[in-house]
Amino acid sequence: MIKQIVDFTRDEEGGAATIQVFTMGDDPQKHTEAIKALVKDGAIIQSVDADTVRATYKGVNQDKLLELIEDGWTFSEKGKDIAEEVREA
Repeated sequence: MIKQIVDFTRDEEGGAATIQVFTMGDDPQKHTEAIKALVKDGAIIQSVDADTVRATYKGVNQDKLLELIEDGWTFSEKGKDIAEEVREA
């Protein structure tokens, strides 16, 4: 199962953040479990198809970002710079 952080952005005041995530996998059981886990964790499901899920965490902070990283989520090319900034903070 691919678990990818697609984007991390903050509001204009530098407060609350939005994190967009994406999962992809070909095992129907894991796919269903991923949807349930995201909803239970507070994510808003944006789209679902046969093997992918796109979801958004809204109103979170960088602690949530660190939690996702510790849970095995990785970054797309766009997110690699953000990961370095968070680790340095």
